[in-house]
Amino acid sequence: MTRQLSTFRTARAALVLAALYFLAAKLAAPLTLPPGYAAAVSPGAGIALAGLMLFSYRLWPGVFIGAFAASLWLPKAGAVGAFDFSHLLLPATIATGASLQALLGRFASVKLDGLPFELITPFSIVRFVLVTGFLVSTVGASVGVTGLFAANVITADEIGFYWLNWWVGNSIGVIVFVPVLFALRGSPVESWGWRRWRIMAPLVGALIAVTTIFFWAESQEEQDLEESFHARVQVIAESLDKQWATYMENLYGIRGFIGTTALWGGPGEMTSSRFRQFVSQNLSRLSGVQALSFNPVVMADQRGVMEEAMRARGYLNFSFQERSNTGELVQAGPRDKYVVVQFIEPHEENKAALGFDVYSNPARRMAMDEARDGGRPVATAPITLVQETESQAGILVFLPVYRTQVIPESIEQRRTQLAGFAVGVFRIGDLIRSAQQGLEIKNTITHLYDVSDEGQVHPLAAFGVDGRGQGAAVAAFPRPAPTATLISSQRLDIGGRVWRLEIWPEAGFFSGERSLIPWIVLKGGLLLLAVFCAFMLTLTGRTIAETRQSKTLADLNQNLAREVREREKAQRELERLATHDPLTGLKNRRVFDQTLDDWIALFQRQKSPFVACIIDLDHFKQINDVYGHLAGDAVLAEIGRCLSKSVRDTDVIARYGGEEFALLLRDTNAGGSASFLERLRHAVESLSVQVADHSLAVTASFGAAEYSDGATDAVTLMRIADEGLYEAKARGRNQIVLKSGNGTEERT
Repeated sequence: MTRQLSTFRTARAALVLAALYFLAAKLAAPLTLPPGYAAAVSPGAGIALAGLMLFSYRLWPGVFIGAFAASLWLPKAGAVGAFDFSHLLLPATIATGASLQALLGRFASVKLDGLPFELITPFSIVRFVLVTGFLVSTVGASVGVTGLFAANVITADEIGFYWLNWWVGNSIGVIVFVPVLFALRGSPVESWGWRRWRIMAPLVGALIAVTTIFFWAESQEEQDLEESFHARVQVIAESLDKQWATYMENLYGIRGFIGTTALWGGPGEMTSSRFRQFVSQNLSRLSGVQALSFNPVVMADQRGVMEEAMRARGYLNFSFQERSNTGELVQAGPRDKYVVVQFIEPHEENKAALGFDVYSNPARRMAMDEARDGGRPVATAPITLVQETESQAGILVFLPVYRTQVIPESIEQRRTQLAGFAVGVFRIGDLIRSAQQGLEIKNTITHLYDVSDEGQVHPLAAFGVDGRGQGAAVAAFPRPAPTATLISSQRLDIGGRVWRLEIWPEAGFFSGERSLIPWIVLKGGLLLLAVFCAFMLTLTGRTIAETRQSKTLADLNQNLAREVREREKAQRELERLATHDPLTGLKNRRVFDQTLDDWIALFQRQKSPFVACIIDLDHFKQINDVYGHLAGDAVLAEIGRCLSKSVRDTDVIARYGGEEFALLLRDTNAGGSASFLERLRHAVESLSVQVADHSLAVTASFGAAEYSDGATDAVTLMRIADEGLYEAKARGRNQIVLKSGNGTEERT
């Protein structure tokens, strides 16, 4: 028999059901098909249906909460990025489908087989498997897959695949776990208690065997995936090295071009058009390059000469510039020497950097000095580029250009023979995107760090690839979860600095890379398990039916008589509990509200006056706090007896809630009730409640309202009485405030 639950017990049971559903879903998570939406078996579907059948359909919110919580962290299309509230729509859709399926399953089972739910006859077992197991399970699959498609998580071509797996998983969960749960806690006991170990032992043993084989096969596949992952990361690191080598080749080419053109006995001076013609050939085939430039060393006495020469070539606003403390470009101050951007390509995109004194920046100056003395390319730490219009970090690579074709041997000679620098300006985000092109690993996050400075890690770029192979920059620069166990790291030497490449998989990596063979084997094994469950139900049901048939008619009559007595007793108790407060013995609020509605209807016909009153014990919380809740209960019970003895048979006294009581006085107006309420107040005030060694005295505040044509409904009348109660409290308590039906005060 479905257990009738109070509101509190219903809420508590719903939360327990939600927790069981969530726990079952998490335990079944390793059995989900890639990429984690449809489980090979869904024990939550069976738990949800069994909960609604064993207890009450009113527990369906527990199914919704459990399914919502279990679905909350499902991967969503375009997972690279921040969470927003739209992500709640998919879990809510899946939870709605699970709740509807459980409710329809309960309705179908009760409609077809009634309660108690026994599954004794072969016909009832087949009907349960076909209707409740397979047919009703289409609801959760249909709603859930619709949600996945609407959220762009799956494509139209994948709908059939996911629907089939979802449906079979739900069906297996219902067919297997509903009988197991009824065997654990079913009704009647003679139908399910005897079956407990006869059903549970073989089913649980078979389930453990199937899942053990599956996990073994999955672990072998996961090991292969990890090895493959590290190998693919190594390929990306090599691609990044090759990309960097290509950049350096171009810088060396610029150095040779500058030297042969203008320094090492070339045909003449370098011009913008010559530089553009040479560099444009390389830029067209390079990605990730913001600019390539030549920055000559200009001594202080040559500054004016160079500025005038550049203006004469058409750069009318050319001047040496630097950044102020506020980051603005301003005219460069006087210093011994400058390293200015003279030629830069692409010109239009980078013309803001023309004339910029790179040597004015300490970080750049340090890199240039190191490159000059070492005769090799040196990269800066991550910086914000002068030309940057987005949020990418950048680096500058300085390759020294000497006046001699051969690099001078000593540091002193290199310093005196330095003519300038061939400079590469690179955006790190574009660099990593270019290096991964065609090598993307789905459902991964790639990070680049600069770890050159001891004890410091400088983030350079983060790049995410979703389950469809689409990559995008990740602005938040996340760290892997504490549970992440697979992180591949590679060390890179970039222009004299040390970079670390890290790639780790996100939640969908393993599910997206795995094959379906282990899950197909698992699904087949679980389907056989469902068939085996139906066979065990039929076998044990036949035994139970034969046992029942062997009972004598006398036993049946005796059981029937006892059951009738017990049901009558239970019904009387239920009726009493439904109408009376168990602590005080007074009528409860439901009866009071119904009586109030009846009296209002009677007033409309006969104009019979009556008064509604709310009584609230003063400082009752102090009794609970000082003497304990048992003392408070004793006071409430004694007050209930006092009020019950003091009212007339025609009046209605009820416990309204907490320390509040409600009173209806028939055939009485506000004036006539005043003296009666005063006697009632005095009776409470005179009461002494003995609790252990303490004698407790209490007082009460009264708020009363006369029903008249101005108070058209029960809510209005009780609101007026409640206002009177609050006024009595405000005026010092232990008082009575009487109001008319329109809310005006009659007397205090």
